[in-house]
Amino acid sequence: MTETVTYTSAARVQGRAHNMSANVSTDEISTFIVDAEDLIDGVMKYSFKGSFDTTKHSLLQAAATVIAALSAVAADPSTFSDLPEAQGLMDVLWAESWRFLTLLSDTRTVEWLKQR
Repeated sequence: MTETVTYTSAARVQGRAHNMSANVSTDEISTFIVDAEDLIDGVMKYSFKGSFDTTKHSLLQAAATVIAALSAVAADPSTFSDLPEAQGLMDVLWAESWRFLTLLSDTRTVEWLKQR
């Protein structure tokens, strides 16, 4: 049984992880999403899971999508034409993940999200 995901969806992750392997199941993607959400909540030292609203909290949705997509591509890069192509996408996803986590670690960002 997979945990309930809140901030994003498997479809969003698949869309962000261009050319992602069909060998990565929806259950695996859900696990990557739960891990991403836990990482985000840990960085923020707060959870919006009980009050998440895609209109108000699109920043969380984007962050969870990118972080989970990075895990999904890393899990099976075999569908890319070569490893440098997969690595290129992973580098972009890593840079985006780092940017989001840095932003979300700032208490001012968390307070702003709470007030929305």
